[in-house]
Amino acid sequence: FAVSGGKLDALLECQSKTEGKGTITIAGTVGSQGSDVKVEIDTVNPASPMGNSTIGMQMVSKRTGDCPAAAAK
Repeated sequence: FAVSGGKLDALLECQSKTEGKGTITIAGTVGSQGSDVKVEIDTVNPASPMGNSTIGMQMVSKRTGDCPAAAAK
């Protein structure tokens, strides 16, 4: 994967003789104040009664501040 100038691009691939192939693509922007990232997951498994699948999502995050200090014990 690559992260440069706040831009994230990643491709992950998995292959199994019994479980088929999975591909995960991640792309978006990341920074100290938040992120906006799209994730797509594609699976191909001829042996599965469910068949192939595609799942997509977008995650947007925003920094809300520092965590409070832990209480002394």
